[in-house]
Amino acid sequence: MNQESDQVRQSQQDQVGSDAPDFSAVDMNGNSYSLGILKGKVVVINFWFVECKPCVIEMPELNEIVEKYKSEEVVFLAFAMNEKSKIESFLKKHVFDYTILPDSGAVIGDYKIKSYPAHIILDQNSKIAFSTRGLSNSTASEIDYAIERLIEK
Repeated sequence: MNQESDQVRQSQQDQVGSDAPDFSAVDMNGNSYSLGILKGKVVVINFWFVECKPCVIEMPELNEIVEKYKSEEVVFLAFAMNEKSKIESFLKKHVFDYTILPDSGAVIGDYKIKSYPAHIILDQNSKIAFSTRGLSNSTASEIDYAIERLIEK
């Protein structure tokens, strides 16, 4: 491990247990989302962009998680750097079952995301319960486990 990746890992762990930065964003269909509206639900957040190959690679596994928890009080949000038209073109060739929020650069900055893909899970009190960056074979199972723990409470 180099020192920079150690620092990134440490900053992710430092986030866990802290209050999530507030956000207000609009999805591809014009629906508004904010932290206040989502209080009481588990919020699974993905940070991505169309040109991010690792982001695209993990989408089928992420879609399986959405399917597994669709009847639960779990909300899946994908904050994207790209504008709506670019995402619409992308979605003609790829399936991504998260609620996609385009033009989310400000939210991505507030969450201090610098590497992709990135995942943050918020508990029912809008505290950061899980955080990870980059593509890993274990990401989907880690997300699944974190959701499972939060909905059991």
